[in-house]
Amino acid sequence: MTIIRNHLMITATLVVGCVVLLLLAVGQAGSAQLLASVFAGAAAVSRGASMIRDMVHGRWGVD
Repeated sequence: MTIIRNHLMITATLVVGCVVLLLLAVGQAGSAQLLASVFAGAAAVSRGASMIRDMVHGRWGVD
């Protein structure tokens, strides 16, 4: 359980990926595409906000 908490984004990505594959397998391509797109957008917004917070605190750079 600790591993899941420490790597929440990786866990979420794997879960969403499995759900997308399941939706594709049952013929729900539109729903799969929507789910994947919404998740990717949310992940990008989350990462962008994190980068901005880092810059506000004086931590510059991607590494």
